[in-house]
Amino acid sequence: MSKKKHLTAWKSASGAFFCFSAKMLAKSCKICHDRQVNSDGKLVAIHGLGAVIVTRMYRYGEWMMRVIAGTARRLQLKTIDGLDTRPTTDRIKETLFNMLAPDLYNSRFLDLFAGSGGIGIEALSRGAKEAVFVEKNPRAMACIKENLKYTRLDQKAVTMQMDALEAVHRLHAGLDGFDFIFMDPPYHQEWERQVLEALADGKLLSENGIVIIEAAKDTGISFAEELGFRVRKEKVYKTNKHIFLDR
Repeated sequence: MSKKKHLTAWKSASGAFFCFSAKMLAKSCKICHDRQVNSDGKLVAIHGLGAVIVTRMYRYGEWMMRVIAGTARRLQLKTIDGLDTRPTTDRIKETLFNMLAPDLYNSRFLDLFAGSGGIGIEALSRGAKEAVFVEKNPRAMACIKENLKYTRLDQKAVTMQMDALEAVHRLHAGLDGFDFIFMDPPYHQEWERQVLEALADGKLLSENGIVIIEAAKDTGISFAEELGFRVRKEKVYKTNKHIFLDR
């Protein structure tokens, strides 16, 4: 089937927001690497071949995603368009936090490679007492701060615009460890090992804390044991996975 036959256009009644359903659209096409945006910055069409469309909204050059549950439930979060920040899809985020829910309340949460802050904000919305967001990209950090302010969770958040390894070394000086350390680094660049090596040198992870790595589906983690970590569980999705580690 030709590429043109996959081209489909959606227009909302207001022309302001566009919402896409993965389940419905996947019946008629596979996703879509190319997006057509008009002069007002509104998405009018997508086409191509690839993975499966996720529920997102696009407006004025930014992807919009939502908080799934908690005090900021259903509020839309801005993200920066492009693969550098690669926000976790709503479906995967919901699956992740359903697993973390029993231990999330009153916890301390560290969000490394935070992107637009969607994971840390979800943690705060669901009852974490504090979240630290680490992101070196200045545009992404500005997005995090805007999202925190919009969700009224900024009073429980700390932001650090710097490299993840530098942030880990600085945070080692703190007195309290984190109950959850989440990282979603660029795929296939061995950041997972570098961060675990940095974490192994200190007490940044609390006694019963969990490290969660979002990584490509083919990412190996066999080195974790030699660094003092144990793989508790792996949750595998279509193209990526979550790896849960403790000590």
